Amino acid sequence: MFLSQVFDGLLLPIILVFVMLLSCDRALVGDLASGRVLSSLGWFVTGAISLLSIGLVLSQMRGGR
Repeated sequence: MFLSQVFDGLLLPIILVFVMLLSCDRALVGDLASGRVLSSLGWFVTGAISLLSIGLVLSQMRGGR
Protein backbone atom coordinates (compact mmCIF):
# COMPACT_ATOMS: atom_id res chain seq x y z
CA MET A 1 0.00 0.00 0.00
CA PHE A 2 2.86 2.37 0.76
CA LEU A 3 4.41 1.85 -2.67
CA SER A 4 1.11 2.60 -4.42
CA GLN A 5 0.90 5.90 -2.52
CA VAL A 6 4.43 6.77 -3.62
CA PHE A 7 3.47 6.16 -7.26
CA ASP A 8 0.32 8.27 -6.79
CA GLY A 9 2.44 11.10 -5.43
CA LEU A 10 4.83 10.88 -8.36
CA LEU A 11 1.98 10.97 -10.87
CA LEU A 12 0.28 13.92 -9.17
CA PRO A 13 2.32 16.67 -10.93
CA ILE A 14 1.46 15.22 -14.34
CA ILE A 15 -2.24 15.10 -13.49
CA LEU A 16 -2.14 18.63 -12.06
CA VAL A 17 -0.70 20.02 -15.31
CA PHE A 18 -3.68 18.67 -17.24
CA VAL A 19 -6.14 19.88 -14.59
CA MET A 20 -4.63 23.37 -14.75
CA LEU A 21 -4.78 23.42 -18.54
CA LEU A 22 -8.43 22.36 -18.48
CA SER A 23 -9.41 24.80 -15.74
CA CYS A 24 -8.01 27.78 -17.67
CA ASP A 25 -9.78 26.90 -20.94
CA ARG A 26 -12.75 29.29 -21.28
CA ALA A 27 -14.07 27.41 -24.33
CA LEU A 28 -14.38 24.28 -22.21
CA VAL A 29 -15.64 25.54 -18.84
CA GLY A 30 -17.10 28.93 -19.80
CA ASP A 31 -17.63 31.32 -16.89
CA LEU A 32 -16.21 28.80 -14.42
CA ALA A 33 -12.68 29.14 -15.84
CA SER A 34 -9.98 30.04 -13.34
CA GLY A 35 -9.11 33.69 -13.01
CA ARG A 36 -5.64 35.16 -13.04
CA VAL A 37 -5.02 34.86 -9.28
CA LEU A 38 -6.36 31.33 -8.94
CA SER A 39 -4.52 30.21 -12.05
CA SER A 40 -1.24 31.66 -10.76
CA LEU A 41 -1.72 29.96 -7.41
CA GLY A 42 -2.53 26.66 -9.10
CA TRP A 43 0.58 26.79 -11.28
CA PHE A 44 2.68 27.68 -8.24
CA VAL A 45 1.36 24.64 -6.35
CA THR A 46 1.89 22.45 -9.42
CA GLY A 47 5.50 23.63 -9.67
CA ALA A 48 6.12 23.14 -5.95
CA ILE A 49 4.75 19.61 -5.99
CA SER A 50 6.82 18.84 -9.09
CA LEU A 51 9.99 20.01 -7.33
CA LEU A 52 9.13 17.96 -4.26
CA SER A 53 8.55 14.86 -6.40
CA ILE A 54 11.88 15.36 -8.15
CA GLY A 55 13.53 15.80 -4.75
CA LEU A 56 11.99 12.53 -3.55
CA VAL A 57 13.32 10.64 -6.56
CA LEU A 58 16.78 12.18 -6.22
CA SER A 59 16.97 11.43 -2.50
CA GLN A 60 16.00 7.81 -3.14
CA MET A 61 18.61 7.51 -5.85
CA ARG A 62 21.28 8.74 -3.42
CA GLY A 63 20.27 6.11 -0.89
CA GLY A 64 18.20 8.27 1.45
CA ARG A 65 15.50 6.93 3.70
